[in-house]
Order: sequence, then structure tokens, then C-alpha cells
Amino acid sequence: MGLAEKRIAKAFQEKNYVALTNEINGVVDKQLEFEVDWDSLMKDGYSQFYEDGWTKIYFTPLLNVLKQICEDDMGKEAVQESLDKVIIKDESDISNGNSWSTFEDKILTLDHSAIYNIRDVDERTEGLLKTLENGL
Repeated sequence: MGLAEKRIAKAFQEKNYVALTNEINGVVDKQLEFEVDWDSLMKDGYSQFYEDGWTKIYFTPLLNVLKQICEDDMGKEAVQESLDKVIIKDESDISNGNSWSTFEDKILTLDHSAIYNIRDVDERTEGLLKTLENGL
């Protein structure tokens, strides 16, 4: 990864990431721990997709699902009691929204290709909703 990719990733981390994690924490009314494997998300030659792609691949589905689940007290309490940490990575190069998330031991892991199927937000949202609801 070159300097251009590092600069764009750093800008995302300082601006978008902070805003997105703050919004997520506001929805669940709890400070979640986030662990992002930035190196796995940075693909050489794809820096033009980082800002839009990372948001749509990882954060928008997570935010959508948490808003749905936390729309009532029962859902919010379930999340507060059962979710402590979110791990975001592109370790397995998964591009299917039905198999990109796991939830165990209070840890939600989102492992999806950082560059493929960016527009499939609805598919990732549906898959993540099933994973979380089954785990809560």
C-alpha cells in the first residue's frame, strides 16, 4: 500500500470513522469497543473506494440493524447486555452478505471484502440482522 492509500485511510479514520462509531454508540446508548484491521481493508489501487466503500460495506448495515433492533427497550437492553465489541476486517475475502458476520462471546465480527459488492447494503443488512437477532 502506498502513500496515497495511507492518506485516504487516515482521513477516513479521523473523520468518517469517528462520526460513524459515535452514531452507532448513540443508537445503542453504550460505548462499544471497535477493532478495525485497517491493513486488511486497504487494497492497493482501490483507494478511490475507501470512503464510500467502507461506509457502505461495514458501517451502514451495522447502523441500520442496530436502529432496527434498538427501536424498543427490549431490543436496546438485549444489545446493551450482549454486545461489547465489533471487529471489522477483510480477512476471508467474503463478498456474500449472508455469510459475512458472526456473533459470539459478546463480539460481533464483520468480515467482508473491502472492495467487492459495495452496493449490496440491503443484502448485508439482512444477513447481519439474522446473525444478531439469533445471537441476542
